Amino acid sequence: LTAGAPKGGVGYFNYDLSDSSYGPLHWGNVQGTCEFDRWSELEKYHYHDLSNECSTSTKQGPIDVCDTHEFSGTCAEYHQIRPVHGDYNLDNEHVTMEILPSRLRIKYDTRSNGPLMNKAEMYTTEFKETPQPPHADFAHYWNWHIQVNHVDIKIPSEHTKCGKRFVGELTIWHLHPDPVAFYREGQDTLVMSILIDIHPQGLPNLHLQKAIDRWKAVFDENAMHCESRRKLEELYRSHQIVDISAHSDFFNNNQIIDDIDGNEENREDTQHNERRNAEKVEGKNEGWSPYHKDILNSLYFYAYHGSLTEPPCSDFIAWRVMDEPMYISRSQLEELKQILFNHKDQNCDQTTFQFDESVARPVQDLHEDHQLYQCTRENYVSDKEKVYMRELTGDPHWCC
Repeated sequence: LTAGAPKGGVGYFNYDLSDSSYGPLHWGNVQGTCEFDRWSELEKYHYHDLSNECSTSTKQGPIDVCDTHEFSGTCAEYHQIRPVHGDYNLDNEHVTMEILPSRLRIKYDTRSNGPLMNKAEMYTTEFKETPQPPHADFAHYWNWHIQVNHVDIKIPSEHTKCGKRFVGELTIWHLHPDPVAFYREGQDTLVMSILIDIHPQGLPNLHLQKAIDRWKAVFDENAMHCESRRKLEELYRSHQIVDISAHSDFFNNNQIIDDIDGNEENREDTQHNERRNAEKVEGKNEGWSPYHKDILNSLYFYAYHGSLTEPPCSDFIAWRVMDEPMYISRSQLEELKQILFNHKDQNCDQTTFQFDESVARPVQDLHEDHQLYQCTRENYVSDKEKVYMRELTGDPHWCC
């Protein structure tokens, strides 16, 4: 799936700082973007209007995080983030792979019972026997487990660490519908951010490769439809039919598209590539988790109250920027760039809003309203260490 906007159309913006109409310094007038549409879909689960705050809010993201910054907030977390991998494969009917103008996205349908999983529900037989999306328990008023709403990849990173911009950033979005958390925490969407770096030995990230292969399949399918459309247009021109738009039903006839010379061969090539890519990683049929150890490899983070990083820039985000990056290979980075920056939809329209191979909003000024803080080992230890120390000391209340 894709969602874009023609240049100058409703929802269009870009990352060109010199663009005085649509660049990042002028996003305050942008309306009707992909992110506006996504959060409008979820309006029954959150408490904010989506008016544009790109140039009015003092809690804009991304920001630079660093140990040396002056922290205006305090870590109130008393246990680690407790992720549950869930049961979904990337080909699950409730999972959609999307190539959007400014990000690659894995979108999860909201559960029929809503995104919040309370303790009473999680102990039921029905819950245990029903496949569940990935979800996590966050300390400090988040009230049990929240399902993953979507997972995004941006290139390069939007957040920086002590001035360093990374090659990419993976974000895990958790929508919290509980008004108690909203009023106490001041936010209702919790986002984990994992910065992406190139592996020192050039090793690939095998778990992420599964997602890359799925995005590549979307890319290839749309490229196939684009090529089919191009050939159909040539066919119409050869019959001297000028008004192609009058034959939209013909263009959307998949059977005709399938019968065009060369398409069947292209489809076989695409399927071969999918099979080949699936064989490159272990466990083709295993569930895919954004909390996998090859993605999430630290318990600690920087946290602040911030915003969406593209229009409408609404400031209802509780950011958790993990203090250790994940690693990918250089070839995987190039593959992600190819998919995001060169994608065309089925109508052969380029979808990306990138500028100079970037879909990263510039770092925003740090403000005391961000309430930036850092959680470290001084605040809590891992659950595994707690269990070990309680057994070792015989103290059932040993903590931290």
